[in-house]
Amino acid sequence: MYSVPPLSPPGKRWVIPDLHGCARTFDRVLEHLQLSPNDQLFLLGDYVNKGPGSREALERVMELVAGPLQVFPLRGNHEQIYLELPYDYEALAERLGPLEQCSLFDAQGKVLPRHIEFIKTLPLYYELESYLLVHAGLDFSLDNPYEDANSLLNIRRFPVPENFPKTIIHGHHPHPLDAIQTAISDEAKVIPLDNGCVYVGEREDSGNLLALELNTRKLIIQPYVDPPRTKNQAALAGDST
Repeated sequence: MYSVPPLSPPGKRWVIPDLHGCARTFDRVLEHLQLSPNDQLFLLGDYVNKGPGSREALERVMELVAGPLQVFPLRGNHEQIYLELPYDYEALAERLGPLEQCSLFDAQGKVLPRHIEFIKTLPLYYELESYLLVHAGLDFSLDNPYEDANSLLNIRRFPVPENFPKTIIHGHHPHPLDAIQTAISDEAKVIPLDNGCVYVGEREDSGNLLALELNTRKLIIQPYVDPPRTKNQAALAGDST
């Protein structure tokens, strides 16, 4: 079980979903949040691929974790790909598609070891008093859904038992902004938070990076401000989630 320290008043708890290489947009959200040492920031994974700044986004997360703030990042399915094929450029290219524009690679076509070592440290979920934070979701048909890494990283639809005591907040699968806002206002048992920031101009009602404060349910909506992504970046992973 992954747990975090209790929140010390007057701290806030913020949750941000999939960055997908939107490093500048992420920085803009952080400017809005103005985090203090009493606050806690949870990141739901998928920091890399698709967008123009994979290395910048991942290293920004690494810097935050190493700094004075309370930052708790999860692993997403796109980070998992690099753990499975960490130094095999050809295998990664076959799995992901064109990699020329993916800034995680060095001049020799290798993923930097420090990135791999950091990804290895990332847990698959965080359990808070009233919330369960996960990249994708949980398969409640299993005896212990917390042990199934594939579901935690990849599942899309997961009925939640009525007696499950926590609200589940997840990313992974982009949802329209109005659907996300409705889930928040209705206090739904499952709140999707990924609005497909990287899909700006490509998918209807997408293109924002969101940040949700858990105590007040305040939602920060930050439109995409990174450079336009190239055709090769759009092709990474076939733009699957």
